[in-house]
Amino acid sequence: MYFIVLFLLVGVSFSPILFDTVNQWLAQGFFVQTMIGVAFSYSFFENPKYISRNIPLGLLHGWVLISTALFWYTGMVMNKYAMIMFLPYFNFLCLLLLYQFIVQYLSIKQVEKILDYMRWVVIVTMFMTVLQIFGLSQFFERMIDIHPEIAGKYSSFNNLASGFIGNGTLLSGFLGMTTPLFLRKINRENILCLVFMFILLFFTGTTMGNPAATGFVVMGLILGLFCLRRGVKWFIGFLSCLGVIVLIGIVYSDVGDLRRFIFIGERGKLIKYYFEMFQTRNSELMGYGLGVVKKISGATPFPRYPKLHLEYFQVMFELGIIGLMFVLNLVWNLIRTKSVNDMSFIMKLAVIGFLVSCLINPMAHIWLSSTWVMAFYGFFIILNDEKRRTM
Repeated sequence: MYFIVLFLLVGVSFSPILFDTVNQWLAQGFFVQTMIGVAFSYSFFENPKYISRNIPLGLLHGWVLISTALFWYTGMVMNKYAMIMFLPYFNFLCLLLLYQFIVQYLSIKQVEKILDYMRWVVIVTMFMTVLQIFGLSQFFERMIDIHPEIAGKYSSFNNLASGFIGNGTLLSGFLGMTTPLFLRKINRENILCLVFMFILLFFTGTTMGNPAATGFVVMGLILGLFCLRRGVKWFIGFLSCLGVIVLIGIVYSDVGDLRRFIFIGERGKLIKYYFEMFQTRNSELMGYGLGVVKKISGATPFPRYPKLHLEYFQVMFELGIIGLMFVLNLVWNLIRTKSVNDMSFIMKLAVIGFLVSCLINPMAHIWLSSTWVMAFYGFFIILNDEKRRTM
């Protein structure tokens, strides 16, 4: 199982190169679900080595299942099959299977080895981003040949620096949430990688010349919490560096730059529109069902947004207030669970980075980021289990 999970987590980034006749997100989804199917088949040949229950995650899945089943049954009554709702549920189920395979089969030593490989994947991603910035990425050129619309509509407006995740703003959030991979060991190489990452964040974002705020916020939060755990001197040093960076940003920016940096214009109108819709049909408790935002987006004033850029609101819109409460219960359980060692704390920081990114970007709807955060969450459970260290 170790090699299957390793190949899945490393290969998901590079899968668009293997399956270059479809877009990056479809390629990554195809790869992840195929590898999870392989892992599921293998699970019949090897007994689970560990038992680890997770009540908050089980409650969340239970509600998602009930919600999807109710809408699915309603559709069958009308001789319709609500595939638009079933497919998101299937995607969620695949990620839960990945979590189960990780916590039931992997040892602490295997987790640490996988984290080493994931760190190298991030380094390769950063170098790929540099190639894209200078227009030297053969991979991106090949994608332009396959998808001419990229060369036409987007190349003059959108940022070409997108790594393997397919979008500059998503890349910003992804790099930010992977910051903890370089905090496992404080050495010269990891410090240089963090500086390199910080510089690259200025080249991310949806539009060229307008860096996304996500990566900066997530990276700053993770480094702040890490320094706070290390001691007062570390935290004071972090605050000093942060103050200098913010001061420089204020001096060399104007109000318009800051508004574009946090991108509050059109997304604010998007959330307002869907919130008004959410209040009009008495669906606050149950929501409208999984996948509904994508289904109705074409008929709204925001057809370019098949996903809301505030994941927690989209959860509430599709799964209702009850679904949001189960998600927040899972988040609260993670936060209140004490990290018994530095490694588990670093994995907790990675998950927290993802959760913060979800306030700005649809990270939970992207296969690369959602697969990695599910792995980070499973690794946190493993590394926080002292009993495994005696096995």
